[in-house]
Amino acid sequence: MELGCRAKHDRFLPDGAYRDLEHRLKRFDAADRPVVVVYAFDRSTVMLPYLLANQWMAPAGARAIGASLAATGFDKVRIVLQQWTPNFDPRVATFDGRPIQMLCISSMQIHSARAIELVRQAHELGPERPLIVVGGAKAIYEPHGFFCLPPKGEVEADVAVLGEEYVFLAMLERILASTGQTETLRQGFERARREKLLEDVEGLLYRAEDSAPNRPTLIHTGVQRLVRDFDELPEPMVGYRLLEKPHRGRRLRPKPLALRRMRRNSFYASLVITRGCRFNCEYCPIPAYNQRTWRHKSPARLVREIQDIHRHTGIRHFFGTCDNFFNKRETIEAYFEAMARAKLDGGRSFGDTIDFSTEATEIDVYRHRDLLPLARRGGLRGLFFGIEDLDAKLVNKGQTPTVTLELFKHMVRVGISPQVLMMHYEGQPLVTPGGVAGLFDQVDFLQRHGAVGYQCTIYSPAIGTRAFGPALDKQIVFRKVAGQMVPDSHYDGNHVVAFAGDKPWQQQWNVMRAYARFYSVPNLVKAIFARRDPCRRTRIIDQLIGLAGLPVTFRRHLRWVRKLKRGPIIRWPGVPQLPFPVIHVGDGPQPGGLIQMGLRQVEPNSMATSHVATA
Repeated sequence: MELGCRAKHDRFLPDGAYRDLEHRLKRFDAADRPVVVVYAFDRSTVMLPYLLANQWMAPAGARAIGASLAATGFDKVRIVLQQWTPNFDPRVATFDGRPIQMLCISSMQIHSARAIELVRQAHELGPERPLIVVGGAKAIYEPHGFFCLPPKGEVEADVAVLGEEYVFLAMLERILASTGQTETLRQGFERARREKLLEDVEGLLYRAEDSAPNRPTLIHTGVQRLVRDFDELPEPMVGYRLLEKPHRGRRLRPKPLALRRMRRNSFYASLVITRGCRFNCEYCPIPAYNQRTWRHKSPARLVREIQDIHRHTGIRHFFGTCDNFFNKRETIEAYFEAMARAKLDGGRSFGDTIDFSTEATEIDVYRHRDLLPLARRGGLRGLFFGIEDLDAKLVNKGQTPTVTLELFKHMVRVGISPQVLMMHYEGQPLVTPGGVAGLFDQVDFLQRHGAVGYQCTIYSPAIGTRAFGPALDKQIVFRKVAGQMVPDSHYDGNHVVAFAGDKPWQQQWNVMRAYARFYSVPNLVKAIFARRDPCRRTRIIDQLIGLAGLPVTFRRHLRWVRKLKRGPIIRWPGVPQLPFPVIHVGDGPQPGGLIQMGLRQVEPNSMATSHVATA
């Protein structure tokens, strides 16, 4: 079920291709074409371990799309975050009194219900509706979920972008070239689709021109090529200038959120610094999405981004949305050397002013632990480790109790907080006398040896991973629970959605007990009186947030526990089939994932019905 991967020599775009595309797009007159980028958000997903992160950090993906539009000449762009502006409605929203020409919807899988609702709302505008473009994780791994929506199949997105900014802009170039001065972007898209001008833009899925209204044939243009150098991409401050003000209204406000107020709403600034990981865990879709590559931006660019964001917004907390920041020693050493030398306005150093955190694997940080004092001088204050299982029975990435103990002791000594991400898997005991295999054993071990924050999720197969197909074949993935279909919002790692035994509710209950064991009043008191602990302040804050998050987390977990106990639980009988055919017109590998079911390879620009698969 993993995404397809291009050959090693064909995974990257030529260097400079993104900037060349950006310059070409600037030649089009797109300044007066209003565009809204919406980050879909489902509030039912708010619980530990993601409590407050949704409110305190503007997502990087939606900002990147908005920034890419602004950098190519679109002057009327607004980014709406539904966690800040939950009632935004494309049916009534206008930009300076003018109707929206393009609605871009970015959605994770867990927020797909809200994304689909936005698609339905836009369709209610009828012939005057905007061009509807969907992207994000849901579109990447299950793009067909935005087409032929029930009950009648007449509502759907116009196109799903299955890749990054370059794919989106390459599509937009073809659309603008097909759009007359008095025409809308949707009219330009329909002409480009009719004339087959989109078929060589790798990374798109859209309805074929001549397909039936309630049974579409979808065109898949293949696997994207990747931008190698992140320095080519627009700087994040471009996106920050486009964010809609938080409000409860349905329309857009006349002006975006003022930068001087940004810090009150986005306490953390998310930065895309690196992408990719050298590990290849079966439950993780990241390596396949990045086509087994590791990409990054330059140290000078990273320093400049931090300085600009702090100068204009006052934000001093930064989070690197990296998959494994410590992937290569020479790269991280260059980053931290540049950050340790850098100054903010007023001559203050990064180490004394900013709070930088990111994700890494424990064994990589352990191997490069001699760099941690340098990293602390560069502003590193926290590292999130996907340890998953200390006993290494679930997955082995080099983690051991000894490595954990030594590394956490060293990190705390230099003032860097260890944040741990664990998984509870089926068959894992709660306690193992004299060992660390049990769930509670690991909670106690981590808390005792310096872990500042704790996240416990449930091991479950995720769409887009190697584990999902075998789980469906084994018929352990839940289709219905207590008479209701399992919603996308429950594929968040917080809900048991796959279980071979007959008591899945016990696993759900165990996760709540693990949280209550780590986030507790006694542990908060210990943190308050640990006056010699360099991570004392962060430890107290994390305990307070965890304690505040327990009630809402327990309430939502208990709802699922009751449904799992009541049942019945109906499992998928195998790999489901797509209800409509897909044609692959690209010249690269087939895309993989669920979309591969019912898909056939055809020559580019060939629409012969004899090649169409019928699911």
